[in-house]
Amino acid sequence: AMDGVPVAIDAGRMAGRYFFNIAGVGFDARVAALFNARGAGARGAWPYLMIGVREGCTYCAVDYDVQLDGDGRKYKALLIAFANGREYGLGARIAPGASLDDGLLDVIIVEDAGLIARFWHARHLALGRPELAPPVTTRRVTRAVIEADGEMEFHVDGEPGRASRRIEVEILPAALLIRR
Repeated sequence: AMDGVPVAIDAGRMAGRYFFNIAGVGFDARVAALFNARGAGARGAWPYLMIGVREGCTYCAVDYDVQLDGDGRKYKALLIAFANGREYGLGARIAPGASLDDGLLDVIIVEDAGLIARFWHARHLALGRPELAPPVTTRRVTRAVIEADGEMEFHVDGEPGRASRRIEVEILPAALLIRR
């Protein structure tokens, strides 16, 4: 519909691919790849949750060198998400403070804390309370670089991809005009 007030929203770019909601490397990218490989006939919440639980039991954290707006640090992380929007599918509010029009990406870095702690802290992430999960670091940035020793799985808005050794991420303020 062409009614409504025009509003400019931001876009993100990861590894040269655009996203409007959430992009990431690590565990969420693995789940997205496995879910998408199932094909259109096996969609829905239940298959997605089952893949997440299965992978949550076996996924190994990865050593990353991460630069957030030029500040570098090493992480052994399960996932690194870049949120323009607030939630993944199924209503999991990983970035409750994210905004589509603030010119920033909310970064959520989930470090490994052991198998039981993974599932315990996952509920805080899903319910929009990342501050209650100690292995979680959050920050707002305009640009990031992620490096790892080998190939990295990533996703942009749930669409899987692969990149070798280095991924650049940036926000593109006011990149798309929509009507609200």
